[in-house]
Amino acid sequence: MIDGHCYSRQRVRDRTIRWRCVQFKPLNCMARATTERQNGGKLISISGQHNHDLIRERRKNGELKELLAIRQAERGQRPVGDQPEEQFYVQNLREVHAVLSNRGKVQLMIDGFPFSREKVRPKTIRWICNQAWILNCKVRATSERTNGEIISVRGTHNHVVVNNRRQRGECKVIKEHARLYGPEQSEPRRKGGQGVSYITSQRGTTQLKINGHTFTRSQVRSRIIIWVCTQRRAHGCKARATTCRFSQGRLVSMREDHSHGIITWRNVHANEITYVLTKRGKMQLCVNGYLYTRDKKRGDSQFWACNQSKVLNCAARATTYQRGSQGQKLTFRGCHNHPVIAERRKAGVRARLVNMCKRERGDYEVQFVRTNRGQLQLCVDGYLFNKNKLTEESQFWACNQSRVTYCPVRATTSRVEQPGPVRIALRGTHNHLVLTERRPWGERVRLTNANKNSLQISYVVTSRGTTQLSVDGFLFTRVKARANATFWSCNQFRVLNCTARATTYHVGRQISLRGFHNHKIITGRRKAGVRAKMMEICLKERNRKQ
Repeated sequence: MIDGHCYSRQRVRDRTIRWRCVQFKPLNCMARATTERQNGGKLISISGQHNHDLIRERRKNGELKELLAIRQAERGQRPVGDQPEEQFYVQNLREVHAVLSNRGKVQLMIDGFPFSREKVRPKTIRWICNQAWILNCKVRATSERTNGEIISVRGTHNHVVVNNRRQRGECKVIKEHARLYGPEQSEPRRKGGQGVSYITSQRGTTQLKINGHTFTRSQVRSRIIIWVCTQRRAHGCKARATTCRFSQGRLVSMREDHSHGIITWRNVHANEITYVLTKRGKMQLCVNGYLYTRDKKRGDSQFWACNQSKVLNCAARATTYQRGSQGQKLTFRGCHNHPVIAERRKAGVRARLVNMCKRERGDYEVQFVRTNRGQLQLCVDGYLFNKNKLTEESQFWACNQSRVTYCPVRATTSRVEQPGPVRIALRGTHNHLVLTERRPWGERVRLTNANKNSLQISYVVTSRGTTQLSVDGFLFTRVKARANATFWSCNQFRVLNCTARATTYHVGRQISLRGFHNHKIITGRRKAGVRAKMMEICLKERNRKQ
């Protein structure tokens, strides 16, 4: 049930279910609906209009047969009521004869109007007025296949009898005229409320406007035109609309899942425009405190994008252009998703924001490469990652500079052998630039040793007499000892679930670190009972993740 009208199931497909109004047979109602088979039967589109009011009560006995008889009489199939059959058929006598077209096809002439054959069935032949494609004439006829007698003629011609052949190219002119000037009259939508209108954009193209949202033409087919929302690229909007190519651009179906509000264009005069220079000498446009960077230039028009488009994925855009004697004007589209930013960000903040924006959009340049030794590596925006761990569904990667510069960036992708696009998720920020050249021989070992030598390593004894490892102020507790190495874990492992680990080697007194601290340096002793509460919270989080 949709808006009080009941629908019965007509057709079931792989992904969708087609419904039609329950008054289809008695009242010839053409309202249709399409829903998804899954997702709780989500409504996709509604096409057609109801030709009746809401029917809330059950019909009386015999009323349905009377409605069906009236409908058959309208089609010209049988008399209705007490009308004699002879009088009925005399009134429907027409001048009917068959002719051959210039191309040798059979056409049916009914009262001087030519009809072309549309469909042949076992017992009947359906005919369509040959002005249906050009003038959208709705008249249809049905004849018997054996003796050629006319069974019914439905509809009324919207044109006079066309006797002469049109000149070459005249049909295209008529169709184009109907497309440009026919849809000017707004037509009520299939859900009621507001109308559908056509507007002309600044570039001269025709756009469809529905409830304040604008649509641009995407595909033109034989009978319909498919429109997409003008904010499809800016906001990823998936709203679609379908109109009839003829019949004054009647709206056939609509998908109204807009991901944005109504985008309003506004013009600003030249006295409200100011230009500023950055510290690097680049020109920026400043309007109401928002800064715009020039994106491209075409003739007298300049296109500007908000300077937070890359950092915060802001969709606001501006265009400046000359309008003859009126001077320079400015046009806006899109909306800002942030307040006015007047202060300069601290070092590293912009890189983190760009990373977050890319994570939201999934806008990474991802590819797989092979090393000189044939090992597979992941390349994301120029940074290389080595395989770290493999599970049934995911592949984990670590930056290839994790051991040299202790880079904390990690990546997770779907398995390489799985079909379909690669899904990727990044965490952390690189502490180095993109490496484009191979390091000289021995430089990697020197950098690794330099990083290890810069660590402040010492051993401390607790109040209970156990030995702990201190690395840059972080304390590690011994987990196990082997003949050649000793393994340590952060002393906040149980309380804060810290993943930092260390390994000390007895030969050469070397050390290796892995994992990262999720806390600051803790020097003071906690109060009684605080540690137990923190361990309970940590245990609940680990159980929830499992």
